[in-house]
Amino acid sequence: MLPLRLRGALSVRALEEALGDLGRRHEALRNSRLGSAGTRLRTLAADDHLLELTVPAGLVDLWSHTPLAAELALAYGARATGDAPHRDGGMPEAAPRAAAGDLSPTVLPGSGPSPAGGRDGGRLDLDWDAGLHERLVRLAAEQGATLFMVVHAALAALLARLGAGDTITLAAPVPARDSAALRRAVGPYGRVLALSVDTSGDPAFTELLRRVRTADLAAYRAGGAALARPGGIALSVLAESCGEYEAAGLTVQAAPPQLPAQDADLGLTLTERHTPAGAPAGITVSAAFDHESVGETAAAHLTGLLTALLETALDAPATALSRLRTAPGTPADGARRWAGQALELPEAGVAALFAAQAARTPGAPALAGMDYAELDARSDLLAHALLAHRAAPAPRWPPRSPHRPASRSPSSPSPRPAPPACPSTRPAPCPPPPGPPSCSSTRPPTACCRPSPKPPAWSATRPPTCWPPPPPGPSARRTSRTPRTRWSWPPPHRTPPARRSRPRRRARWWRSAPRASSPPPSPRPPTRPG
Repeated sequence: MLPLRLRGALSVRALEEALGDLGRRHEALRNSRLGSAGTRLRTLAADDHLLELTVPAGLVDLWSHTPLAAELALAYGARATGDAPHRDGGMPEAAPRAAAGDLSPTVLPGSGPSPAGGRDGGRLDLDWDAGLHERLVRLAAEQGATLFMVVHAALAALLARLGAGDTITLAAPVPARDSAALRRAVGPYGRVLALSVDTSGDPAFTELLRRVRTADLAAYRAGGAALARPGGIALSVLAESCGEYEAAGLTVQAAPPQLPAQDADLGLTLTERHTPAGAPAGITVSAAFDHESVGETAAAHLTGLLTALLETALDAPATALSRLRTAPGTPADGARRWAGQALELPEAGVAALFAAQAARTPGAPALAGMDYAELDARSDLLAHALLAHRAAPAPRWPPRSPHRPASRSPSSPSPRPAPPACPSTRPAPCPPPPGPPSCSSTRPPTACCRPSPKPPAWSATRPPTCWPPPPPGPSARRTSRTPRTRWSWPPPHRTPPARRSRPRRRARWWRSAPRASSPPPSPRPPTRPG
Protein backbone atom coordinates (compact mmCIF):
# COMPACT_ATOMS: atom_id res chain seq x y z
CA MET A 1 0.00 0.00 0.00
CA LEU A 2 1.28 3.46 -0.99
CA PRO A 3 -0.25 6.12 1.31
CA LEU A 4 -0.12 9.80 0.31
CA ARG A 5 -0.76 12.68 2.73
CA LEU A 6 -2.88 15.50 1.26
CA ARG A 7 -2.89 18.78 3.20
CA GLY A 8 -4.90 21.81 2.12
CA ALA A 9 -8.16 22.48 0.28
CA LEU A 10 -9.01 19.34 -1.65
CA SER A 11 -11.15 19.11 -4.79
CA VAL A 12 -12.47 15.57 -5.02
CA ARG A 13 -13.37 16.02 -8.72
CA ALA A 14 -9.86 17.12 -9.61
CA LEU A 15 -8.41 14.24 -7.57
CA GLU A 16 -10.56 11.69 -9.41
CA GLU A 17 -9.49 13.07 -12.79
CA ALA A 18 -5.83 13.09 -11.74
CA LEU A 19 -6.05 9.46 -10.64
CA GLY A 20 -7.57 8.60 -14.03
CA ASP A 21 -4.64 10.26 -15.77
CA LEU A 22 -2.20 8.24 -13.66
CA GLY A 23 -4.08 5.03 -14.40
CA ARG A 24 -3.80 5.59 -18.15
CA ARG A 25 -0.09 6.19 -17.76
CA HIS A 26 0.89 3.43 -15.28
CA GLU A 27 -0.37 -0.14 -15.42
CA ALA A 28 -0.16 -0.52 -11.62
CA LEU A 29 -2.64 2.39 -11.15
CA ARG A 30 -5.33 1.44 -13.66
CA ASN A 31 -7.82 0.54 -10.91
CA SER A 32 -6.90 3.50 -8.69
CA ARG A 33 -10.26 5.28 -8.70
CA LEU A 34 -12.02 6.68 -5.68
CA GLY A 35 -14.56 4.22 -4.39
CA SER A 36 -12.84 1.17 -5.85
CA ALA A 37 -11.51 -1.69 -3.75
CA GLY A 38 -7.90 -0.57 -4.03
CA THR A 39 -8.33 3.16 -3.32
CA ARG A 40 -9.57 4.82 -0.16
CA LEU A 41 -9.64 8.49 0.89
CA ARG A 42 -9.63 8.99 4.63
CA THR A 43 -10.48 12.36 6.15
CA LEU A 44 -8.26 13.20 9.12
CA ALA A 45 -9.35 16.85 9.40
CA ALA A 46 -11.07 19.49 7.33
CA ASP A 47 -7.88 20.19 5.36
CA ASP A 48 -6.00 16.96 6.02
CA HIS A 49 -6.63 13.72 4.09
CA LEU A 50 -4.86 10.41 3.61
CA LEU A 51 -5.06 8.73 0.20
CA GLU A 52 -4.33 5.00 0.38
CA LEU A 53 -3.45 3.32 -2.92
CA THR A 54 -3.31 -0.47 -2.85
CA VAL A 55 -1.32 -1.72 -5.81
CA PRO A 56 -0.01 -5.19 -6.73
CA ALA A 57 3.38 -5.83 -5.19
CA GLY A 58 4.77 -7.15 -8.47
CA LEU A 59 4.01 -3.94 -10.40
CA VAL A 60 5.83 -1.46 -8.16
CA ASP A 61 8.93 -1.48 -6.00
CA LEU A 62 10.01 0.25 -2.80
CA TRP A 63 11.36 3.25 -4.72
CA SER A 64 8.14 4.13 -6.59
CA HIS A 65 6.57 6.03 -3.69
CA THR A 66 8.25 9.41 -4.09
CA PRO A 67 7.84 9.57 -7.90
CA LEU A 68 4.16 8.71 -7.43
CA ALA A 69 3.65 11.68 -5.08
CA ALA A 70 5.36 14.02 -7.56
CA GLU A 71 3.27 12.78 -10.49
CA LEU A 72 0.01 13.02 -8.57
CA ALA A 73 0.79 16.64 -7.66
CA LEU A 74 1.40 17.54 -11.33
CA ALA A 75 -1.77 15.78 -12.51
CA TYR A 76 -3.89 17.31 -9.72
CA GLY A 77 -2.57 20.81 -10.42
CA ALA A 78 -3.42 20.48 -14.12
CA ARG A 79 -6.96 19.25 -13.44
CA ALA A 80 -7.65 21.76 -10.66
CA THR A 81 -6.63 24.76 -12.80
CA GLY A 82 -8.28 23.51 -15.99
CA ASP A 83 -5.05 23.04 -17.91
CA ALA A 84 -4.26 20.15 -20.19
CA PRO A 85 -3.60 16.85 -18.38
CA HIS A 86 -0.01 16.13 -17.62
CA ARG A 87 1.42 13.73 -20.19
CA ASP A 88 5.05 12.81 -20.36
CA GLY A 89 6.79 10.60 -22.87
CA GLY A 90 6.30 6.86 -22.82
CA MET A 91 7.39 4.67 -19.95
CA PRO A 92 11.18 4.42 -19.72
CA GLU A 93 12.80 1.23 -20.85
CA ALA A 94 14.51 -0.92 -18.24
CA ALA A 95 16.30 -4.21 -18.18
CA PRO A 96 13.83 -7.13 -17.98
CA ARG A 97 13.62 -8.85 -14.63
CA ALA A 98 14.48 -12.51 -14.28
CA ALA A 99 11.51 -14.84 -13.93
CA ALA A 100 13.24 -17.09 -11.38
CA GLY A 101 16.12 -16.52 -9.01
CA ASP A 102 19.44 -18.29 -8.71
CA LEU A 103 19.87 -18.82 -4.94
CA SER A 104 17.42 -19.56 -2.16
CA PRO A 105 17.66 -17.17 0.80
CA THR A 106 18.32 -18.56 4.25
CA VAL A 107 15.15 -19.45 6.11
CA LEU A 108 14.57 -18.72 9.77
CA PRO A 109 15.58 -21.80 11.81
CA GLY A 110 12.48 -23.50 13.14
CA SER A 111 10.09 -21.93 10.63
CA GLY A 112 7.66 -23.91 8.51
CA PRO A 113 7.68 -24.44 4.76
CA SER A 114 6.83 -21.57 2.45
CA PRO A 115 3.19 -21.59 1.27
CA ALA A 116 2.67 -22.64 -2.31
CA GLY A 117 -0.24 -20.30 -3.00
CA GLY A 118 -1.06 -16.90 -1.60
CA ARG A 119 0.48 -15.59 1.61
CA ASP A 120 -1.38 -14.64 4.76
CA GLY A 121 0.85 -11.75 5.76
CA GLY A 122 1.17 -9.73 8.95
CA ARG A 123 3.18 -6.74 10.02
CA LEU A 124 4.75 -5.39 13.20
CA ASP A 125 6.83 -2.26 13.79
CA LEU A 126 9.73 -1.54 16.12
CA ASP A 127 11.35 1.84 16.73
CA TRP A 128 15.09 2.39 17.26
CA ASP A 129 15.85 5.70 18.95
CA ALA A 130 18.14 8.40 17.63
CA GLY A 131 21.01 7.30 19.90
CA LEU A 132 21.16 3.81 18.41
CA HIS A 133 20.76 5.27 14.93
CA GLU A 134 23.70 7.63 15.45
CA ARG A 135 25.94 4.84 16.78
CA LEU A 136 25.13 2.62 13.80
CA VAL A 137 25.95 5.42 11.35
CA ARG A 138 29.22 6.15 13.18
CA LEU A 139 30.34 2.51 13.11
CA ALA A 140 29.52 2.27 9.42
CA ALA A 141 31.58 5.39 8.68
CA GLU A 142 34.55 4.06 10.68
CA GLN A 143 34.55 0.76 8.79
CA GLY A 144 33.94 2.28 5.36
CA ALA A 145 30.51 0.63 5.09
CA THR A 146 26.86 1.64 5.01
CA LEU A 147 24.03 1.20 7.47
CA PHE A 148 22.67 -1.64 5.35
CA MET A 149 26.00 -3.49 5.58
CA VAL A 150 26.12 -3.15 9.36
CA VAL A 151 22.61 -4.55 9.77
CA HIS A 152 23.39 -7.23 7.19
CA ALA A 153 26.42 -8.36 9.20
CA ALA A 154 24.40 -8.40 12.45
CA LEU A 155 21.57 -10.40 10.88
CA ALA A 156 24.02 -12.91 9.37
CA ALA A 157 25.73 -13.33 12.74
CA LEU A 158 22.39 -13.86 14.46
CA LEU A 159 21.20 -16.48 11.95
CA ALA A 160 24.52 -18.32 12.26
CA ARG A 161 24.15 -18.32 16.05
CA LEU A 162 20.62 -19.72 15.69
CA GLY A 163 21.91 -22.68 13.65
CA ALA A 164 21.29 -21.59 10.05
CA GLY A 165 24.79 -22.66 8.94
CA ASP A 166 28.03 -20.94 8.01
CA THR A 167 26.90 -19.45 4.69
CA ILE A 168 24.03 -16.99 5.17
CA THR A 169 22.12 -15.73 2.12
CA LEU A 170 19.72 -12.79 2.34
CA ALA A 171 17.35 -11.40 -0.28
CA ALA A 172 18.04 -7.70 -0.82
CA PRO A 173 15.70 -5.61 -3.02
CA VAL A 174 17.84 -2.92 -4.69
CA PRO A 175 16.83 -0.23 -7.22
CA ALA A 176 17.90 -0.55 -10.83
CA ARG A 177 17.31 3.09 -11.75
CA ASP A 178 20.50 4.15 -13.47
CA SER A 179 18.95 7.05 -15.39
CA ALA A 180 17.01 10.19 -14.53
CA ALA A 181 13.92 8.89 -16.34
CA LEU A 182 13.94 5.67 -14.32
CA ARG A 183 14.37 7.55 -11.06
CA ARG A 184 11.14 9.47 -11.80
CA ALA A 185 9.19 6.39 -12.96
CA VAL A 186 6.60 4.34 -11.11
CA GLY A 187 7.00 0.62 -11.69
CA PRO A 188 8.97 -2.52 -10.88
CA TYR A 189 12.39 -1.18 -11.76
CA GLY A 190 14.41 -3.16 -9.26
CA ARG A 191 16.19 -6.43 -8.60
CA VAL A 192 16.19 -8.78 -5.63
CA LEU A 193 19.81 -9.81 -5.13
CA ALA A 194 20.96 -12.89 -3.23
CA LEU A 195 23.73 -11.64 -0.92
CA SER A 196 25.78 -14.47 0.61
CA VAL A 197 28.42 -14.15 3.30
CA ASP A 198 30.63 -16.72 5.02
CA THR A 199 30.47 -16.64 8.83
CA SER A 200 32.75 -19.62 9.52
CA GLY A 201 35.78 -19.43 11.80
CA ASP A 202 34.08 -17.43 14.57
CA PRO A 203 35.36 -14.07 13.27
CA ALA A 204 35.13 -10.76 15.07
CA PHE A 205 32.21 -8.53 14.18
CA THR A 206 34.51 -6.09 12.38
CA GLU A 207 35.95 -8.95 10.31
CA LEU A 208 32.45 -10.14 9.43
CA LEU A 209 31.53 -6.57 8.46
CA ARG A 210 34.55 -6.51 6.14
CA ARG A 211 33.38 -9.76 4.50
CA VAL A 212 29.87 -8.36 4.10
CA ARG A 213 31.18 -5.15 2.56
CA THR A 214 33.25 -7.07 0.00
CA ALA A 215 30.37 -9.38 -0.96
CA ASP A 216 27.76 -6.61 -1.18
CA LEU A 217 29.88 -4.30 -3.30
CA ALA A 218 30.72 -7.14 -5.68
CA ALA A 219 27.02 -7.95 -6.08
CA TYR A 220 26.03 -4.29 -6.59
CA ARG A 221 28.65 -3.69 -9.27
CA ALA A 222 28.10 -6.92 -11.20
CA GLY A 223 25.31 -6.83 -13.75
CA GLY A 224 24.92 -10.60 -13.67
CA ALA A 225 24.82 -10.99 -9.88
CA ALA A 226 22.86 -13.88 -8.43
CA LEU A 227 19.17 -13.17 -7.85
CA ALA A 228 17.14 -14.47 -4.92
CA ARG A 229 14.40 -17.05 -5.16
CA PRO A 230 11.11 -16.68 -3.30
CA GLY A 231 11.06 -17.42 0.42
CA GLY A 232 13.57 -16.93 3.20
CA ILE A 233 14.53 -13.63 4.82
CA ALA A 234 14.81 -10.29 3.02
CA LEU A 235 16.44 -7.06 4.20
CA SER A 236 16.12 -3.53 2.82
CA VAL A 237 16.98 -0.05 4.08
CA LEU A 238 15.06 3.04 2.94
CA ALA A 239 15.23 6.74 3.67
CA GLU A 240 12.05 8.46 4.81
CA SER A 241 10.65 10.68 2.11
CA CYS A 242 10.47 14.24 3.37
CA GLY A 243 9.76 15.89 0.01
CA GLU A 244 6.54 17.87 -0.36
CA TYR A 245 4.98 18.73 -3.71
CA GLU A 246 2.50 21.63 -3.96
CA ALA A 247 -0.15 22.06 -6.63
CA ALA A 248 -3.22 24.36 -6.64
CA GLY A 249 -3.13 24.92 -2.88
CA LEU A 250 -2.68 21.21 -2.06
CA THR A 251 0.46 19.70 -0.58
CA VAL A 252 1.20 16.05 -1.48
CA GLN A 253 3.66 14.12 0.65
CA ALA A 254 4.55 10.42 0.61
CA ALA A 255 3.67 8.72 3.91
CA PRO A 256 5.62 5.68 5.16
CA PRO A 257 4.85 2.83 2.74
CA GLN A 258 3.62 -0.60 3.69
CA LEU A 259 5.23 -2.78 1.06
CA PRO A 260 6.55 -6.13 2.25
CA ALA A 261 9.41 -7.76 0.41
CA GLN A 262 8.11 -9.75 -2.51
CA ASP A 263 7.75 -13.50 -1.92
CA ALA A 264 9.71 -13.46 1.36
CA ASP A 265 8.73 -15.39 4.47
CA LEU A 266 10.13 -12.57 6.62
CA GLY A 267 10.99 -9.14 5.25
CA LEU A 268 12.78 -6.56 7.41
CA THR A 269 12.52 -2.97 6.15
CA LEU A 270 14.48 -0.25 7.95
CA THR A 271 13.29 3.30 7.29
CA GLU A 272 15.72 6.02 8.40
CA ARG A 273 14.46 9.31 9.78
CA HIS A 274 16.53 12.50 9.78
CA THR A 275 16.16 15.96 11.22
CA PRO A 276 15.93 19.00 8.90
CA ALA A 277 19.66 19.46 9.48
CA GLY A 278 20.36 15.87 8.33
CA ALA A 279 21.17 14.36 11.74
CA PRO A 280 19.98 10.81 12.57
CA ALA A 281 16.54 10.91 14.19
CA GLY A 282 15.75 7.18 14.55
CA ILE A 283 14.89 4.10 12.53
CA THR A 284 11.54 2.38 12.06
CA VAL A 285 11.94 -1.38 11.72
CA SER A 286 9.00 -3.01 9.92
CA ALA A 287 8.82 -6.81 9.95
CA ALA A 288 6.46 -8.22 7.30
CA PHE A 289 5.96 -11.93 8.02
CA ASP A 290 3.91 -14.83 6.79
CA HIS A 291 1.56 -16.34 9.36
CA GLU A 292 1.86 -19.87 8.02
CA SER A 293 5.65 -20.21 7.83
CA VAL A 294 7.04 -17.72 10.39
CA GLY A 295 4.31 -16.30 12.61
CA GLU A 296 4.12 -13.13 14.68
CA THR A 297 5.87 -14.58 17.75
CA ALA A 298 8.95 -15.68 15.81
CA ALA A 299 9.14 -12.36 13.95
CA ALA A 300 8.97 -10.35 17.19
CA HIS A 301 11.56 -12.60 18.85
CA LEU A 302 13.97 -12.23 15.93
CA THR A 303 13.76 -8.43 15.92
CA GLY A 304 14.43 -8.39 19.67
CA LEU A 305 17.49 -10.62 19.27
CA LEU A 306 18.76 -8.46 16.41
CA THR A 307 18.46 -5.30 18.53
CA ALA A 308 20.36 -6.88 21.43
CA LEU A 309 23.14 -8.19 19.16
CA LEU A 310 23.57 -4.80 17.48
CA GLU A 311 23.89 -3.06 20.84
CA THR A 312 26.52 -5.59 21.94
CA ALA A 313 28.47 -5.21 18.72
CA LEU A 314 28.42 -1.41 19.03
CA ASP A 315 29.88 -1.65 22.55
CA ALA A 316 32.79 -3.88 21.43
CA PRO A 317 33.06 -4.29 17.65
CA ALA A 318 36.14 -6.54 17.95
CA THR A 319 34.20 -9.22 19.88
CA ALA A 320 33.94 -12.67 18.31
CA LEU A 321 30.53 -13.77 17.10
CA SER A 322 30.28 -16.59 19.65
CA ARG A 323 30.67 -14.11 22.51
CA LEU A 324 28.11 -11.55 21.37
CA ARG A 325 25.12 -11.41 23.68
CA THR A 326 21.77 -11.98 22.01
CA ALA A 327 19.47 -11.84 25.05
CA PRO A 328 17.17 -8.81 24.84
CA GLY A 329 17.40 -6.28 27.64
CA THR A 330 20.28 -4.66 29.47
CA PRO A 331 21.87 -6.55 32.40
CA ALA A 332 22.07 -4.89 35.78
CA ASP A 333 25.86 -4.53 35.68
CA GLY A 334 25.80 -3.03 32.19
CA ALA A 335 27.97 -5.77 30.69
CA ARG A 336 26.72 -7.09 27.35
CA ARG A 337 29.40 -9.69 26.59
CA TRP A 338 29.72 -13.15 27.98
CA ALA A 339 32.02 -13.28 31.00
CA GLY A 340 34.86 -15.75 31.31
CA GLN A 341 38.00 -16.63 29.41
CA ALA A 342 37.87 -18.16 25.96
CA LEU A 343 39.07 -21.79 26.07
CA GLU A 344 40.42 -23.87 23.24
CA LEU A 345 38.55 -27.15 22.80
CA PRO A 346 40.82 -30.22 22.47
CA GLU A 347 40.79 -32.24 19.28
CA ALA A 348 40.93 -35.62 21.08
CA GLY A 349 37.86 -37.83 21.27
CA VAL A 350 35.83 -38.88 24.29
CA ALA A 351 37.76 -42.12 24.78
CA ALA A 352 41.13 -40.36 24.84
CA LEU A 353 39.86 -37.66 27.20
CA PHE A 354 38.44 -40.29 29.58
CA ALA A 355 41.69 -42.28 29.56
CA ALA A 356 43.66 -39.15 30.34
CA GLN A 357 41.33 -38.24 33.19
CA ALA A 358 41.48 -41.77 34.63
CA ALA A 359 45.29 -41.72 34.53
CA ARG A 360 45.43 -38.28 36.07
CA THR A 361 42.94 -38.83 38.92
CA PRO A 362 42.31 -42.57 39.37
CA GLY A 363 40.84 -42.19 42.86
CA ALA A 364 38.46 -39.34 42.06
CA PRO A 365 34.75 -40.23 42.10
CA ALA A 366 33.38 -40.82 38.61
CA LEU A 367 29.93 -42.25 39.40
CA ALA A 368 27.96 -42.88 42.55
CA GLY A 369 30.15 -45.30 44.58
CA MET A 370 32.73 -45.75 41.81
CA ASP A 371 36.00 -43.98 41.06
CA TYR A 372 37.75 -43.51 37.74
CA ALA A 373 40.06 -46.52 38.18
CA GLU A 374 37.18 -48.93 38.78
CA LEU A 375 35.11 -47.44 35.97
CA ASP A 376 38.08 -47.75 33.63
CA ALA A 377 38.58 -51.42 34.60
CA ARG A 378 34.91 -52.27 34.12
CA SER A 379 34.71 -50.55 30.76
CA ASP A 380 37.83 -52.42 29.67
CA LEU A 381 36.29 -55.77 30.67
CA LEU A 382 33.11 -54.90 28.80
CA ALA A 383 35.09 -53.94 25.70
CA HIS A 384 36.97 -57.28 25.74
CA ALA A 385 33.69 -59.15 26.18
CA LEU A 386 32.20 -57.40 23.17
CA LEU A 387 35.27 -58.19 21.09
CA ALA A 388 35.04 -61.85 22.13
CA HIS A 389 31.49 -61.91 20.77
CA ARG A 390 32.64 -60.38 17.48
CA ALA A 391 31.11 -56.95 18.04
CA ALA A 392 31.96 -54.48 15.30
CA PRO A 393 30.61 -51.18 13.90
CA ALA A 394 27.04 -51.23 12.67
CA PRO A 395 26.32 -51.82 8.98
CA ARG A 396 25.35 -48.82 6.91
CA TRP A 397 22.35 -50.53 5.37
CA PRO A 398 19.13 -50.68 7.42
CA PRO A 399 18.85 -53.81 9.57
CA ARG A 400 16.73 -56.60 8.18
CA SER A 401 14.42 -58.85 10.15
CA PRO A 402 16.25 -62.03 11.20
CA HIS A 403 13.26 -64.14 10.17
CA ARG A 404 13.35 -62.97 6.54
CA PRO A 405 16.39 -64.05 4.53
CA ALA A 406 17.76 -61.63 2.00
CA SER A 407 16.59 -62.13 -1.55
CA ARG A 408 19.43 -62.42 -4.04
CA SER A 409 19.25 -63.31 -7.68
CA PRO A 410 21.15 -66.46 -8.75
CA SER A 411 23.28 -64.49 -11.19
CA SER A 412 24.36 -61.82 -8.75
CA PRO A 413 27.75 -62.29 -7.08
CA SER A 414 27.86 -62.98 -3.39
CA PRO A 415 30.99 -61.40 -1.94
CA ARG A 416 31.76 -62.07 1.67
CA PRO A 417 30.92 -58.91 3.63
CA ALA A 418 33.32 -57.39 6.09
CA PRO A 419 32.32 -57.80 9.75
CA PRO A 420 30.39 -54.69 10.82
CA ALA A 421 30.27 -53.28 14.32
CA CYS A 422 27.49 -53.13 16.88
CA PRO A 423 25.73 -49.78 17.03
CA SER A 424 26.38 -47.77 20.12
CA THR A 425 22.66 -47.38 20.71
CA ARG A 426 22.08 -51.14 21.01
CA PRO A 427 22.21 -52.42 24.59
CA ALA A 428 25.36 -54.30 25.43
CA PRO A 429 24.91 -58.06 25.96
CA CYS A 430 27.14 -58.04 29.02
CA PRO A 431 26.24 -55.08 31.26
CA PRO A 432 28.45 -54.47 34.30
CA PRO A 433 26.94 -55.48 37.64
CA PRO A 434 25.62 -52.65 39.82
CA GLY A 435 27.69 -53.67 42.83
CA PRO A 436 31.42 -54.19 43.17
CA PRO A 437 32.97 -56.31 40.42
CA SER A 438 32.97 -60.01 41.14
CA CYS A 439 35.77 -60.84 38.74
CA SER A 440 39.33 -59.71 38.88
CA SER A 441 41.58 -58.53 36.13
CA THR A 442 43.24 -61.96 35.97
CA ARG A 443 39.96 -63.70 35.19
CA PRO A 444 38.98 -63.98 31.52
CA PRO A 445 36.71 -61.14 30.46
CA THR A 446 34.02 -63.51 29.16
CA ALA A 447 33.57 -65.06 32.60
CA CYS A 448 31.60 -62.00 33.73
CA CYS A 449 29.00 -62.52 31.02
CA ARG A 450 26.30 -65.04 30.61
CA PRO A 451 27.05 -68.10 28.47
CA SER A 452 26.11 -67.61 24.87
CA PRO A 453 25.70 -70.10 22.05
CA LYS A 454 28.18 -70.36 19.28
CA PRO A 455 27.77 -67.44 16.90
CA PRO A 456 26.57 -68.42 13.44
CA ALA A 457 28.80 -68.23 10.43
CA TRP A 458 28.34 -65.41 7.99
CA SER A 459 26.95 -66.10 4.57
CA ALA A 460 25.99 -64.16 1.50
CA THR A 461 22.27 -64.45 2.12
CA ARG A 462 22.39 -63.64 5.80
CA PRO A 463 23.71 -60.24 6.92
CA PRO A 464 26.27 -60.22 9.74
CA THR A 465 25.04 -58.92 13.04
CA CYS A 466 26.17 -58.68 16.63
CA TRP A 467 26.01 -61.88 18.67
CA PRO A 468 24.17 -62.56 20.78
CA PRO A 469 21.46 -60.20 19.55
CA PRO A 470 19.40 -58.30 22.12
CA PRO A 471 15.94 -59.51 23.13
CA PRO A 472 13.34 -58.41 20.61
CA GLY A 473 10.77 -55.81 21.59
CA PRO A 474 7.02 -56.21 21.53
CA SER A 475 6.90 -55.42 17.82
CA ALA A 476 9.49 -58.10 16.98
CA ARG A 477 7.67 -61.11 18.48
CA ARG A 478 7.43 -64.15 16.33
CA THR A 479 4.00 -64.84 14.91
CA SER A 480 2.47 -68.10 13.78
CA ARG A 481 3.40 -67.32 10.17
CA THR A 482 7.02 -66.62 10.90
CA PRO A 483 9.24 -69.70 10.60
CA ARG A 484 11.37 -70.50 13.58
CA THR A 485 15.03 -70.04 12.81
CA ARG A 486 18.13 -70.15 14.85
CA TRP A 487 18.40 -66.34 14.63
CA SER A 488 15.56 -65.81 17.11
CA TRP A 489 16.74 -64.75 20.55
CA PRO A 490 15.73 -65.89 23.04
CA PRO A 491 14.20 -69.04 21.47
CA PRO A 492 10.46 -69.18 22.04
CA HIS A 493 9.44 -71.64 24.75
CA ARG A 494 6.60 -73.62 23.27
CA THR A 495 5.38 -77.07 24.33
CA PRO A 496 5.47 -79.58 21.43
CA PRO A 497 2.07 -80.83 20.38
CA ALA A 498 0.86 -84.23 21.72
CA ARG A 499 1.43 -87.26 19.57
CA ARG A 500 -1.65 -88.24 17.67
CA SER A 501 -2.43 -91.69 16.33
CA ARG A 502 -2.10 -91.93 12.61
CA PRO A 503 -5.52 -92.52 10.99
CA ARG A 504 -6.08 -95.85 9.26
CA ARG A 505 -5.64 -95.59 5.56
CA ARG A 506 -8.39 -96.64 3.25
CA ALA A 507 -7.92 -99.78 1.16
CA ARG A 508 -6.47 -99.25 -2.25
CA TRP A 509 -8.61 -100.15 -5.22
CA TRP A 510 -6.01 -102.56 -6.55
CA ARG A 511 -5.87 -104.41 -3.26
CA SER A 512 -9.65 -104.91 -3.04
CA ALA A 513 -10.01 -105.98 -6.71
CA PRO A 514 -10.06 -109.79 -7.44
CA ARG A 515 -7.06 -111.38 -9.05
CA ALA A 516 -7.26 -112.39 -12.67
CA SER A 517 -6.03 -116.01 -12.14
CA SER A 518 -8.57 -116.92 -9.42
CA PRO A 519 -12.05 -118.15 -10.47
CA PRO A 520 -14.95 -115.86 -9.89
CA PRO A 521 -16.95 -116.50 -6.73
CA SER A 522 -20.07 -118.65 -7.05
CA PRO A 523 -23.35 -116.80 -6.65
CA ARG A 524 -25.48 -117.48 -3.65
CA PRO A 525 -28.86 -119.09 -4.14
CA PRO A 526 -31.77 -116.78 -3.67
CA THR A 527 -33.63 -117.02 -0.46
CA ARG A 528 -37.34 -117.48 -0.33
CA PRO A 529 -39.38 -115.01 1.57
CA GLY A 530 -41.02 -116.22 4.70
